[in-house]
Amino acid sequence: MDRRDLYELLIFQEVAEAGSFTRAAARMGRAQSGVSQSVAALEARLGVPLLVRSTRSARLTDEGRTLLEQVDPLYARSQTAWNAPKLDVKTLAVCYESQQWSTQLERYYYRCSLHFWIDTRM
Repeated sequence: MDRRDLYELLIFQEVAEAGSFTRAAARMGRAQSGVSQSVAALEARLGVPLLVRSTRSARLTDEGRTLLEQVDPLYARSQTAWNAPKLDVKTLAVCYESQQWSTQLERYYYRCSLHFWIDTRM
Protein backbone atom coordinates (compact mmCIF):
# COMPACT_ATOMS: atom_id res chain seq x y z
CA MET A 1 0.00 0.00 0.00
CA ASP A 2 1.26 3.45 -0.82
CA ARG A 3 0.01 7.00 -0.34
CA ARG A 4 -2.17 6.71 -3.45
CA ASP A 5 -4.01 3.75 -1.91
CA LEU A 6 -4.80 5.71 1.23
CA TYR A 7 -5.98 8.66 -0.84
CA GLU A 8 -8.22 6.35 -2.89
CA LEU A 9 -9.74 5.03 0.33
CA LEU A 10 -10.56 8.59 1.37
CA ILE A 11 -12.06 9.33 -2.06
CA PHE A 12 -14.15 6.16 -1.76
CA GLN A 13 -15.33 7.29 1.66
CA GLU A 14 -16.33 10.70 0.28
CA VAL A 15 -18.32 9.10 -2.57
CA ALA A 16 -20.05 6.75 -0.12
CA GLU A 17 -21.01 9.66 2.14
CA ALA A 18 -22.08 11.94 -0.72
CA GLY A 19 -24.05 9.21 -2.49
CA SER A 20 -22.77 10.29 -5.88
CA PHE A 21 -19.53 10.81 -7.74
CA THR A 22 -20.58 14.29 -8.86
CA ARG A 23 -21.36 15.51 -5.33
CA ALA A 24 -18.20 13.92 -3.94
CA ALA A 25 -16.08 15.53 -6.65
CA ALA A 26 -17.63 18.94 -5.96
CA ARG A 27 -17.01 18.59 -2.21
CA MET A 28 -13.40 17.61 -2.86
CA GLY A 29 -12.76 20.20 -5.56
CA ARG A 30 -11.82 17.50 -8.06
CA ALA A 31 -13.05 16.46 -11.48
CA GLN A 32 -15.79 13.84 -11.41
CA SER A 33 -13.84 11.67 -13.86
CA GLY A 34 -10.80 11.60 -11.55
CA VAL A 35 -12.93 10.61 -8.57
CA SER A 36 -14.56 7.85 -10.61
CA GLN A 37 -11.19 6.60 -11.86
CA SER A 38 -9.77 6.52 -8.33
CA VAL A 39 -12.65 4.40 -7.04
CA ALA A 40 -12.47 2.13 -10.08
CA ALA A 41 -8.74 1.62 -9.48
CA LEU A 42 -9.40 0.75 -5.83
CA GLU A 43 -12.10 -1.73 -6.86
CA ALA A 44 -9.75 -3.30 -9.41
CA ARG A 45 -6.99 -3.75 -6.82
CA LEU A 46 -9.39 -5.22 -4.28
CA GLY A 47 -11.10 -7.38 -6.90
CA VAL A 48 -14.62 -6.50 -5.74
CA PRO A 49 -17.21 -3.85 -6.63
CA LEU A 50 -17.58 -1.33 -3.81
CA LEU A 51 -20.39 0.75 -5.30
CA VAL A 52 -23.45 0.17 -7.46
CA ARG A 53 -23.50 3.04 -9.93
CA SER A 54 -26.49 4.63 -11.62
CA THR A 55 -26.65 7.80 -13.68
CA ARG A 56 -27.30 9.93 -10.59
CA SER A 57 -26.19 7.98 -7.57
CA ALA A 58 -23.77 5.49 -6.08
CA ARG A 59 -24.84 2.94 -3.46
CA LEU A 60 -22.57 0.76 -1.36
CA THR A 61 -22.32 -2.95 -2.05
CA ASP A 62 -21.91 -5.30 0.90
CA GLU A 63 -18.16 -5.25 0.29
CA GLY A 64 -18.25 -1.45 0.13
CA ARG A 65 -20.04 -1.28 3.48
CA THR A 66 -17.45 -3.58 5.02
CA LEU A 67 -14.58 -1.46 3.70
CA LEU A 68 -16.24 1.79 4.78
CA GLU A 69 -16.51 0.43 8.33
CA GLN A 70 -12.71 0.08 8.29
CA VAL A 71 -12.03 3.47 6.69
CA ASP A 72 -14.33 5.59 8.86
CA PRO A 73 -12.43 5.19 12.16
CA LEU A 74 -9.10 5.86 10.46
CA TYR A 75 -10.42 9.05 8.89
CA ALA A 76 -12.13 10.18 12.09
CA ARG A 77 -8.92 9.78 14.08
CA SER A 78 -6.91 11.73 11.55
CA GLN A 79 -9.50 14.54 11.50
CA THR A 80 -9.49 14.71 15.29
CA ALA A 81 -5.72 15.08 15.29
CA TRP A 82 -5.71 17.81 12.65
CA ASN A 83 -8.57 19.74 14.20
CA ALA A 84 -7.51 19.57 17.84
CA PRO A 85 -7.24 23.26 18.77
CA LYS A 86 -5.02 22.91 21.84
CA LEU A 87 -2.34 20.66 20.39
CA ASP A 88 0.97 22.18 19.32
CA VAL A 89 2.02 18.86 17.84
CA LYS A 90 -0.71 16.90 16.13
CA THR A 91 -1.04 13.34 17.37
CA LEU A 92 -2.72 10.43 15.64
CA ALA A 93 -3.13 7.07 17.35
CA VAL A 94 -4.10 4.15 15.14
CA CYS A 95 -4.60 0.53 16.02
CA TYR A 96 -4.52 -1.65 12.94
CA GLU A 97 -3.44 -5.19 12.38
CA SER A 98 -0.90 -4.50 9.63
CA GLN A 99 2.54 -3.04 10.30
CA GLN A 100 2.64 -1.98 6.65
CA TRP A 101 -0.10 0.58 7.36
CA SER A 102 2.11 2.33 9.90
CA THR A 103 4.86 2.92 7.37
CA GLN A 104 2.42 4.31 4.83
CA LEU A 105 0.62 6.52 7.34
CA GLU A 106 3.92 7.91 8.61
CA ARG A 107 4.68 9.02 5.06
CA TYR A 108 1.21 10.46 4.49
CA TYR A 109 0.89 12.22 7.84
CA TYR A 110 4.48 13.41 8.04
CA ARG A 111 3.48 16.50 10.06
CA CYS A 112 1.89 14.37 12.80
CA SER A 113 3.41 12.49 15.66
CA LEU A 114 2.21 8.94 15.02
CA HIS A 115 1.83 6.24 17.66
CA PHE A 116 1.08 2.70 16.50
CA TRP A 117 0.37 -0.52 18.25
CA ILE A 118 -0.55 -3.94 16.97
CA ASP A 119 -3.57 -5.62 18.51
CA THR A 120 -4.27 -9.16 17.35
CA ARG A 121 -7.57 -9.30 19.21
CA MET A 122 -9.43 -7.56 16.34
